[in-house]
Amino acid sequence: MGPRIYFDRSRGQWAIRDGAAFVRTDALDREGAEAELARYISEEGISAQGFIYFLTAAYPEYPIKIGFTQRMASVRIRGLQNAHPYTLYFIGYIPGTMAQEREIHASFDHLRLQGKWFKRDEILITYIRDKCPAARLVA
Repeated sequence: MGPRIYFDRSRGQWAIRDGAAFVRTDALDREGAEAELARYISEEGISAQGFIYFLTAAYPEYPIKIGFTQRMASVRIRGLQNAHPYTLYFIGYIPGTMAQEREIHASFDHLRLQGKWFKRDEILITYIRDKCPAARLVA
């Protein structure tokens, strides 16, 4: 099944579900969510410029999330934080597209735990440090 929209009652917002990935929308109604879904599945949406970000918690074995956003300010860490026992923080980010995010996911597929979460591994940490010189990783 391909990408589809749904209303996330726990957050009170529309989202796009694409396999294991969940992409929040800024849509206020179903019509707006459908428009964002159309953009998401179009070539324009996949190639839209934004940021690929890396986020984790200050716990040595905690996984790393590799995500995409068009505006860093739109990343709602608070929503993610509610479902995690440790304080989450951004390690770093790089300019990129959703297609490039998917390429990074594929490169580290052997470390994938679920969705956009990956096992913290020296290969992934080295990649992040190489791509994000100001990356701040704890242990």
